[in-house]
Amino acid sequence: MLKLNQTEETNNEQLLILQASCEQLKDRNNQLTNDLW
Repeated sequence: MLKLNQTEETNNEQLLILQASCEQLKDRNNQLTNDLW
């Protein structure tokens, strides 16, 4: 059971990292799009 909890925690951490990366990519994409216009 301990192992399952650790896995869930790790997954949650990875999810937060992915979400942050996604936001950064969206911001970057918006900047590049603005540059095109």
